[in-house]
Amino acid sequence: MGKPQPRIYDPYYCAGAVVDRLKSLGFHDVYNRNEDCYKVWKERKEPSYDMIVTNPPFSGDHKEKCLRHCGN
Repeated sequence: MGKPQPRIYDPYYCAGAVVDRLKSLGFHDVYNRNEDCYKVWKERKEPSYDMIVTNPPFSGDHKEKCLRHCGN
């Protein structure tokens, strides 16, 4: 029996390539969907996850919003 896989959440969808890239590294439980993460967070409907692995857009205040969410 192998180690349990971490549940990874990437809230910023960018053509969905992150799922394939993380799977190629052995991570198979990855949530990355084409949805408005700010709406999902506001409604408290984000998936269960162990860690966030993401690259938020550099424009605007996306990085700050993501960090605030992680601090909640």
